[in-house]
Amino acid sequence: MKEEINAADPTLGDVKKVLSLLTNYVKSKTMAFNNKFKAERRKKFPHEKRYSQMAEYFRFSNEGLNNLQTTIMELQKEQTQLMSSIGISQAAIARHGAHLGAFMQELVFDTSVSLDDVKRSIALKTDYLSNHGQRLIDSLI
Repeated sequence: MKEEINAADPTLGDVKKVLSLLTNYVKSKTMAFNNKFKAERRKKFPHEKRYSQMAEYFRFSNEGLNNLQTTIMELQKEQTQLMSSIGISQAAIARHGAHLGAFMQELVFDTSVSLDDVKRSIALKTDYLSNHGQRLIDSLI
């Protein structure tokens, strides 16, 4: 049986369900955009090309970050519209605000990254800097 949200008086549970759903939606869309950008950047600037075309590489990366920021802002607008369409207003969220702070922090930072994933990422970055760090510094100078 499908649970209905009482638009006139959404409970804390209702608000949490909607925020969870929408936050996961925004996260997935943001990650998809980010992954697409990284693939395009790798294609356009393979490692050996990044050092010789540093200014273009940084310009491309900056444009990508600006596009990501714009995309996130559009997703936030869409999220607000969706919440309004199902009857969850800012007033309803404010009414439950005292209980939502910790919940939202946990929701935003919730991830399925394991400790092994973090260790692997650190090892890859350390290895990269050991092998290519000086060349990167030299090309910046």
